[in-house]
Amino acid sequence: SLSDVPTPNRLLAWIRECSATNVPPLGLSKMFSAPSNDIAGQENAYIAGATATATPTQVAIVQGYVDKLLSLTESAVIYAAASAPIGMSGIVVCKRGTTAAVRSASVVSWASYIAALPIGGDLPGHLVRLEVLEDCLMNAGAYTVSGLALSGGISTTSNGDIVIAVNSLATIGADPSTLT
Repeated sequence: SLSDVPTPNRLLAWIRECSATNVPPLGLSKMFSAPSNDIAGQENAYIAGATATATPTQVAIVQGYVDKLLSLTESAVIYAAASAPIGMSGIVVCKRGTTAAVRSASVVSWASYIAALPIGGDLPGHLVRLEVLEDCLMNAGAYTVSGLALSGGISTTSNGDIVIAVNSLATIGADPSTLT
């Protein structure tokens, strides 16, 4: 029956509680759950920290915690979110003498955007947005950019955004300092 399936909100609350109350705290700040596509009545949860996917130890601790709270007829499996390294390429032009400052500021800005993305990327569409990279570079002091492209994920949209899997955590595959 439907009452035998742990609801996503309850499961995610248990994960947050486990992360916060464990000694030391687990630092899990990102989580997503969905019904299993393979096993009826099972809820799958994907966990990660702010900038990296969960470790096997974190997954085991959370699974053990959740298992103690499930009823005999409920089922939930905890997974580390898959890592989706996002690479980039392109040409960035800045004023002479400002290259280091532009690189530094854009790295901080891009890392902040990536860290703020939930598991599964921006909704709708599970995206990592190319326009954000361009904004990071321009706001950091770039004069102009051309040929910017993102790589990684499972596909690219017509406007250059990267689509990542619903259970993936976007990570920095290459920072803006690698742009030419």
